[in-house]
Amino acid sequence: MAVRYLSGEGEYGNRAEYPFPSVMFLDVKMPAATGFDVLRWVREHPECSVLPTLMLSSSGDEGDVELAYELGANGYFVKPPHLDDLKAMLRSAYDFWARCTKPKAHNGK
Repeated sequence: MAVRYLSGEGEYGNRAEYPFPSVMFLDVKMPAATGFDVLRWVREHPECSVLPTLMLSSSGDEGDVELAYELGANGYFVKPPHLDDLKAMLRSAYDFWARCTKPKAHNGK
């Protein structure tokens, strides 16, 4: 579903209703495709290639961390055990990346 959204396929074609994200968080373990699969796709598509993409995991497995950065992740976060801490972490990361200026040629259009 993430790839369909980013591609603007089907119902996601209306960018007024489904805007292109300014930052994306991917969980390493997602149901349909892994976060690594989506990250790989994002970095291979010019319209998405500069989208700040951050990986989340409940584990700090060194192999996962290394793979995330090799595939072009802008950051890797180990999810904290408490929901309030997770919210604060996500808010902080989002606020930083959402305010960054991005090239106009790569905004999901």
